[in-house]
Amino acid sequence: DPFIVMPSAHLDRAAEVAVTSRNQNNGQSCIAAKRFFVHRDVAEEFTRLFAAKIGALTVGDPMDEATDVGPLATESGLEDVERYVRDAVDK
Repeated sequence: DPFIVMPSAHLDRAAEVAVTSRNQNNGQSCIAAKRFFVHRDVAEEFTRLFAAKIGALTVGDPMDEATDVGPLATESGLEDVERYVRDAVDK
């Protein structure tokens, strides 16, 4: 589940695919991209594009056609994500 971005990549398209790859099935898929390796020469621009595209996703009711990201499948999944976010913020 690594996602690798090299300087030769079309960065806008790479960011678009990265968002899809990370969020397929709400990110609750064993094949969802989890580790992003981005060459330092393009890291800043890729990160900006990726963050903007992630920020544009609509979170909500999975039965609503306008929703891009629904809820996590289990309460333990939610607890895991909360722990990951706290750990990332602490570091």
